[in-house]
Amino acid sequence: MNSEQVLSRIYLRAVLPLLEEVVGYDDVAKEMVKSWKCSIMLHQAGGPATTLVFRNGKCDALRRSITIPSIALYLTEPAKLNAMFQGQNVIPIPWMGFWHVGILAKFTELTKRLEYYMQPTDEVLSDKANYAFIVKLMLYAAVFGACEVANHDDHVASLSQNTAEGVLQIKILPDGPAAYIKKTGGVFSAAKGEAPGAADAYMDIEGVQLAYELFSGQTDAMAALGLTDIRIRGLIPFVDNVNAFLDRLSVLLP
Repeated sequence: MNSEQVLSRIYLRAVLPLLEEVVGYDDVAKEMVKSWKCSIMLHQAGGPATTLVFRNGKCDALRRSITIPSIALYLTEPAKLNAMFQGQNVIPIPWMGFWHVGILAKFTELTKRLEYYMQPTDEVLSDKANYAFIVKLMLYAAVFGACEVANHDDHVASLSQNTAEGVLQIKILPDGPAAYIKKTGGVFSAAKGEAPGAADAYMDIEGVQLAYELFSGQTDAMAALGLTDIRIRGLIPFVDNVNAFLDRLSVLLP
């Protein structure tokens, strides 16, 4: 796939699902959705989709389409979807549930709560709880985004194909958050939390501050390795390849 296509997958399958976390953490977001009983599907025509299911004041993100969503929104091409996520004046087309005008308007406001944490001001970062939450969002965006790169980006196709199957556990010390990436059946996937059973490789990051600096490009991973602020063990080639996918992810995301 070309870069625009891969980036659209990253936005839909790694960034948009973070609303699940935002609704669970942010009081403003919780208030917005407290009475919602609906599903909102956003997809790119002929491409990927993510469905957000709202009920009981919670949001569940499904990285797929569903047959009959309450509201369905689509963009005609990857470039338009990417432009929308980058804050440009691109409006998705509602082809189902367009009569839910109130929810559609509030959904736009809800996505701004995601921007609030993904593009934080110094004031937002000064709050310790916010800082830790933002690092968790960055970790989840990184692991799910890296999988989209590994599975679909032509630039890393050879490296992806030649990566041995296995599981990489990534954890921010001392108490998390954690997530893992696995390759099985030739496909990369990610999940939140601790991998079930023993992983084949481990990457431990020393503290949320270092994690934030790494994910935001303020600190070089190789330098952190040299200082033992990042510790890796196990199937090192798997870790090296995932780092290459993460590097490519950082190039694709503006």
